[in-house]
Amino acid sequence: MSTAQARQEGEEKSVRQGRPRADLDVNKIIQLYTEKRLSVRQVAKEMGVSHTTVARRIAEKNGHLRTWRLPGEE
Repeated sequence: MSTAQARQEGEEKSVRQGRPRADLDVNKIIQLYTEKRLSVRQVAKEMGVSHTTVARRIAEKNGHLRTWRLPGEE
């Protein structure tokens, strides 16, 4: 079976591929980022994960990284 065939078979079965997601307290990440106003890198260092992981989790939870809005945004 080729890689493409295996991928297609996995998609049909809804099998998640790749490395498993780190089990993190997303609420703590959000709290450190918004309430304590730590940078993404500072949050990552405190949580022991990469800054990319922190940025992704914030974006997934809030839909954005910044805590402020532009005029006209909700």
